[in-house]
Amino acid sequence: MVKALSIVLVCLLAVAPATGLAKPTKGRPFAQTQITIQLQPDHETVCLALNGLAQPVLSSLEGERPRIVIDLTGVGRWQGRSSVAVGGALIHQVRAYLDRPSGRLRLVVDLAPGLDYAADPVYYSENDLFCLTVRRQHP
Repeated sequence: MVKALSIVLVCLLAVAPATGLAKPTKGRPFAQTQITIQLQPDHETVCLALNGLAQPVLSSLEGERPRIVIDLTGVGRWQGRSSVAVGGALIHQVRAYLDRPSGRLRLVVDLAPGLDYAADPVYYSENDLFCLTVRRQHP
């Protein structure tokens, strides 16, 4: 039996008025700097430090290798690692790839198979930090 991956997109955006999540202006691409991981008993969090405002687009892939995909556009360069081993109970690793011609940075969060998940994205505009918290969702 394959468990379904469910992503609860409860965006708790800590931004100032509507200008908080604007796409980066053309000619001024921003660069991601680092990925940090926080492991807690009831949740695991992936955070991405930015040097400009971004509007991440999330999607999920279900099945034997469940994943959460985070796409960011307008990225000029990527200074972080291409893979970060997490080894958590929920998140196994985070992979990153920058498609230079399109300026799209794709982060793939590889999850433990056979579980249901809830994922909460939060963007903190005051310090340009995007975080994705993953929790196990019990049926």
